Amino acid sequence: MTASLTAYNIVITLQNQGETSPYLNAFARFGADNIGKKIIRWLPASWQLKIMAMFFVPGMSAHFVARKKLVREQAEKAIAGGIEQVVVVGAGFDTLALTLSAYYPDCRFIEMDLPSTQQQKQKALQLAGITQQKNVIFHPCDLSRSNFLEELKKIPSLSNQQPVLFIFEGVLMYVPEAAVAETFRQIATLHKDTLVLFGAMAQHDSECSFLQRVLPWLVNTVGEVIYWVCPSAQMPEFLAKSGLVLREQWKYKALQKSTDPKTPEEDENYFLVAIET
Repeated sequence: MTASLTAYNIVITLQNQGETSPYLNAFARFGADNIGKKIIRWLPASWQLKIMAMFFVPGMSAHFVARKKLVREQAEKAIAGGIEQVVVVGAGFDTLALTLSAYYPDCRFIEMDLPSTQQQKQKALQLAGITQQKNVIFHPCDLSRSNFLEELKKIPSLSNQQPVLFIFEGVLMYVPEAAVAETFRQIATLHKDTLVLFGAMAQHDSECSFLQRVLPWLVNTVGEVIYWVCPSAQMPEFLAKSGLVLREQWKYKALQKSTDPKTPEEDENYFLVAIET
């Protein structure tokens, strides 16, 4: 499986919202490897944004922009605080590591993802004539078939004597709850100053309106099935069972109120969580 339909849709949504970078442009141009992605790419921007609002959650397009901005801010804050290792799990077409690597040459940025996804990402960069920084490391792996800690040990440039910032953005909802909890338990055994930034969904698509269930159902048919959800009010308890401490949460509405004042009151669709060991 190559980078997911959702990952590619985010790339196009960000572009349609006015975001631009050489990496984003490369993935938009060379990442459309199936009919679904090609349709997304060639849809007029206004149509694509309307479909996002109709079939997902109103304000979701602005949410992607605000979410990416906050993840970058938190990553840079962690680096300023002494973090020299950033691991992005399930990076897909995300541009964070590629972008920050040029600004922080002393920091190591590691992307963990499926081999086929990373091959597609690196091919897109090559076709666009982009050379990645030397402090960006791609570690191919399938975490559904391997142990998280064991995979970390296979990365020569990753030191267990230093804290790490782990980023799971738009990933953990596709992982069974028991596997999420086990991953967190393993992270809790690492360096005491290790940080984690991740996204979570608060409810299953079956609890949303009919239209908001249609497109996610279609996405599920190509393998992007939602397994784990956790309302924000229950997150502290869930994390505590794994030995982690919740530091901060950003709910849907609060996350994007600066970019989209018309965001509905619903704030429990997708939210970001920062935790520490």
